[in-house]
Amino acid sequence: MEREKRPGYDFNKVTKLVYGRENAANMGGEKETVARYVFAAINPDFNPADRWSKRIVTPVDVRIYMGRSQSSSVVYCSIWARSRKGKKLMTVTTIGKKEVKTLTTGDVLHCSGRGSAGGCGYHKESAAIEDAFTSAGFSFAGHFGGCGDTPAELAIEAAARFLGWTKGNVIKL
Repeated sequence: MEREKRPGYDFNKVTKLVYGRENAANMGGEKETVARYVFAAINPDFNPADRWSKRIVTPVDVRIYMGRSQSSSVVYCSIWARSRKGKKLMTVTTIGKKEVKTLTTGDVLHCSGRGSAGGCGYHKESAAIEDAFTSAGFSFAGHFGGCGDTPAELAIEAAARFLGWTKGNVIKL
């Protein structure tokens, strides 16, 4: 008997992006970086003649931080994401405006967010990642906060796919 796939656990999908939110912070100076996830993608616009062009790009960067004291229990997360140049994005809303079904742009869309999770009894890294994605304006089909590394990685991949990156993988550094 085949088990039904559950959104958030077995797969995930971005349902909406509210564009215009940028509030991520690089906390590397005051907190310890405990994990980092990047979506490494093949750049379709790679030009070998251009010395600044990169073959592999990281359009989604997720960094997890914790305080330096031994008693610290709060996990912090910052995410940075950007779309592929010239890609049509579906279900994007701008802040304070009506929903736009398709947003076509020649420019690259940037968004970022930060989140945190404290307490005990659940996977705080994934909860902080979900909080950061929500802060950046992403809405997902399934809840993944507190569910572990694999659902968080699926959500990072879903965000990259939504932003137009088709070839690539999530790498935990």
